[in-house]
Amino acid sequence: MLKQFRARLASFRQAETAVAALEFAIIMPILVLFMLAGAEAARFIYMSRSITNLAYSLATRVAERTTAYNFNDAVFDYYSTVVTTPFLLGDSASRGTQWNFDVALTMSSIIFTPTKAGCTSNCAYTAKVAWSVNSPIAGQRSCTVPPTAQADTVTTTLTTLPQDIYAAGSIIVADVVYAYTPIFGSKLIPAVTIRRSYFMQPRYQFPVPYTSSGFDAAYVCS
Repeated sequence: MLKQFRARLASFRQAETAVAALEFAIIMPILVLFMLAGAEAARFIYMSRSITNLAYSLATRVAERTTAYNFNDAVFDYYSTVVTTPFLLGDSASRGTQWNFDVALTMSSIIFTPTKAGCTSNCAYTAKVAWSVNSPIAGQRSCTVPPTAQADTVTTTLTTLPQDIYAAGSIIVADVVYAYTPIFGSKLIPAVTIRRSYFMQPRYQFPVPYTSSGFDAAYVCS
């Protein structure tokens, strides 16, 4: 009986039937997980770069103005985002909302003045918002509270500016905020906020003025 047991044990050790299928069953879920993670990472990088390009496009169009900016110009720039960033249409449809509630846009003009009156060299500067226009779900830069200077490595918000841009003159700032929702694992992974700001010196006007039509007076800081 002992010999029969040893023989069966040896036969079991040498058997390779269905080994490949078993290995495939173990490895396949891991391979699928890596494949989905790679696809999600590529999608995130694409949308992140698209939001950066959108902020650049908005800032450039305002900075290149040769006439005063106004509400109609802001509306045109706002609606042009579906051309420069077409994924917003499909993304908003998948969320069951309108595209203009899928991304937050704020365009502002910032003026820098010496903190100490009469300073001519090595001056410290204070930032003041001249005007700020926002889309429906976006906020404005405050007219009453000056932006806070912070390190360049810190993500800019509507209340801050990179410290290295504090200098004589003015800049145009385009702030874009987008909530990225993963396709795979959205039930487990929360939305990631992509926040991009782009800063552009005016090309032809210093600063770029804003002409109010009355109903949009709240955009202009006194």
